[in-house]
Amino acid sequence: RNGEQRFWAEFAASVVRIAASDGAFDVTLETRGIRCASDWVGLDDAPARVSGAANRVELARTAGPAAVSEWYSNGPLGLEQGFTLSRSPCVKTEPELSIEIGIQGGATVASTDGKAVVVAGAGLGTPNLRIQDLYVHDAAGRMLPARFEASGDRLAIRVGVLGAVWPVQVDPLVVTPEAKLLTGGA
Repeated sequence: RNGEQRFWAEFAASVVRIAASDGAFDVTLETRGIRCASDWVGLDDAPARVSGAANRVELARTAGPAAVSEWYSNGPLGLEQGFTLSRSPCVKTEPELSIEIGIQGGATVASTDGKAVVVAGAGLGTPNLRIQDLYVHDAAGRMLPARFEASGDRLAIRVGVLGAVWPVQVDPLVVTPEAKLLTGGA
């Protein structure tokens, strides 16, 4: 549960379900695989190994030759979602890869500007979740270029990996939009 953001999260072997405490939305995110240019590298067929401690849950899998750790850390700013790729899953050297995530549960991408993705629940018309603050770096601490691309029921995190020192960490934040502003006099 995340009281600050008013939602809870539930984890299974291949998905994370995020739902509003008041029932306003119920969204499931499923990491489907990694795209290397035109090549698709799916996640292994075996269920993820799920582990957790305190406010962090980790789903460990593989994509081609790479170990992929998908992790979630719950905090007052939101649910931090992250991916750590031990090495490139791409067969040949590619300048960019894309982590592909499916959005389920009657929710769709309402908009994206490359820096943030707004997800709205079916029939609600108002944003319910915002995925933002994309931070990507390699093992040398070098920031890597990254952006969101999304449409319908699909979200892609595109990462420039040319010259990256592996492992690479991809780190967006999932939050609920604040519906009102409070001032000192109100």
